[in-house]
Amino acid sequence: MDGSNKSKPPKQLWLWAGLGLLFMITSVCTGIVAFLVIKKHVIGSKLSSGSAITAIDLRPYYDQTEAWDRPGEWEAPPHGHHVLGGVPFEANGLLRLIGNGAQKDKRTYREKVEGIVVGRKFERLYLLHAASYPARDETPYASVVLHYADGSTWFDLLYGRHARDWWRPKNEAVSAVSDPDSKVVWRGDGNFKPNWTRRLYKTTFANPRPHEKVATVDVVSQHARPNAVIIAMSVGPATLPAPEDDPPSLPEP
Repeated sequence: MDGSNKSKPPKQLWLWAGLGLLFMITSVCTGIVAFLVIKKHVIGSKLSSGSAITAIDLRPYYDQTEAWDRPGEWEAPPHGHHVLGGVPFEANGLLRLIGNGAQKDKRTYREKVEGIVVGRKFERLYLLHAASYPARDETPYASVVLHYADGSTWFDLLYGRHARDWWRPKNEAVSAVSDPDSKVVWRGDGNFKPNWTRRLYKTTFANPRPHEKVATVDVVSQHARPNAVIIAMSVGPATLPAPEDDPPSLPEP
């Protein structure tokens, strides 16, 4: 039999086949998009802090002192809302813990400040802080304690790792800190001390339990020679600040 007389497949079959293939491709693409949206929503819902860095209100916990605004020392650092090292901070006072150096100078700073309200989940804790009175490197002088519903964890502040004396003599032998997540984010002149400058540090701590709400934070003295000075505290996701917004430590003058 001559094969030239065989009938060709109807055009309708090719049309239906094409529509079926298009439907399958569309379904697969829709499923992928839906999966990515749901995944993003689930991950985002795990951290109530969202995608922004949030400042913790420290005003109820600051020292009851006029030193923050008195000319001569603490009036120089940034006051109020400022972005330092890519992190928004609310710097509205001083939270100073006692240390042996301050105690010998008859200072009446507190041993600890407990119950700083946070009430949220976060991946990173940012401190705007400094130390007063120098000591040997790696000397622990304060602890920051995170309280969850079923326990707590803490970070130690170590002299030379996270901060140095906020008054820096121009002949300081070692000025850098060893922690890669700590850096100088503000510098000022020495005012009435011409051979000195002043500095503040930003330190970033990674929360080991980011999917659990942190109820409160405590700051506690270690009774070493240095004393901690906490100026501001913020919390946020691990993705912030962006590298381009977080420059290296400000250079020494």
